Amino acid sequence: MFCELRYQVGGTAPATPADCNETANISRSHAALQFEPEDRGKAVYLFARWTNRNGKTGPWGGMLTGLVP
Repeated sequence: MFCELRYQVGGTAPATPADCNETANISRSHAALQFEPEDRGKAVYLFARWTNRNGKTGPWGGMLTGLVP
């Protein structure tokens, strides 16, 4: 049904998804996360997992990192 994301912009890398202060649900492959202009160039740390139509969730994937464009 959708991909649940937990993420953090800047700071020290979180150890687990629970340590992240932002969440998002992406239901379409072309959907994008929106960041604040002041976050440009900062590191973003992200964890993801799938949720099905019945609300059952998969395991969290490993942490992904990138830079806010």
